Amino acid sequence: YLECPYKFKLNNLLRVPKAKEPYLSFGTAVHAALESFYKHYQTEHLFPSKDHLLAVFEQALKKEVLTEDDYRERLKQGQKILSAYYDHYVDDFRPALEIEKFFGYGFSPIYLDDIPLAGKIDRIDWVDPGDRTVKVIDYKSGRRKTRGQIEGTTQDSDGSYKRQLIFYKLLADLDQKFPAKVISAELDFIESPHQENKSGKESFSITNEEIEELKIIIKHCMQEIRDHKFNRTTDFSVCTNCEFRDHCWPKGIPTIKPEQLKLVP
Repeated sequence: YLECPYKFKLNNLLRVPKAKEPYLSFGTAVHAALESFYKHYQTEHLFPSKDHLLAVFEQALKKEVLTEDDYRERLKQGQKILSAYYDHYVDDFRPALEIEKFFGYGFSPIYLDDIPLAGKIDRIDWVDPGDRTVKVIDYKSGRRKTRGQIEGTTQDSDGSYKRQLIFYKLLADLDQKFPAKVISAELDFIESPHQENKSGKESFSITNEEIEELKIIIKHCMQEIRDHKFNRTTDFSVCTNCEFRDHCWPKGIPTIKPEQLKLVP
């Protein structure tokens, strides 16, 4: 909703059918491979081989709707990336507390005042089992971002990456059934070991001030949604990679300044 209220309406309220972009299919397959990798330890008490990781990725990618060319390209890309990822971290793998953990679904609803919240965290690891402290981990299959880009202090970032981590901590804090305390949050850029031959992990501490700021944003957005305010974004750079760009701008994305254009809600 923060990026584009109108896109939110099409995606979440009207649920307009659309084709899945190849990069999203790739990300889905990468997540599936890592999920299987860590779940294997929970059942077998032994981390599987690199071949297992690559085989699950290939199986997951086959389930995605891709052209033959896209499939071959993404398969080759994933094999390189996940091989480098495995080699880089093979001595650091540890069992996870939770894998693909859902919050706010089913019989455990989570509310901020009267606003229902829900989300899924890729992985949760122990920091100190004795103190019941954990860190939340979110996988990213795209190119690595700088800390400034993650936190929104650069011109090309709105802080959505950091905001996502803050939201995960908020979910865990509000879930009375979750038995641990989140004290840190981490983004794991999967491609970094392959592209840069170094770790792609960026960890952050989440402050109470950041939690309170996010609560204000959530309440404001929900009020806007309940008031049926779904105007199109005036930041046309957002439209460039939007799947609805041809719907909104059949004659092409405007090149003039937003204030010179009369936008249609």
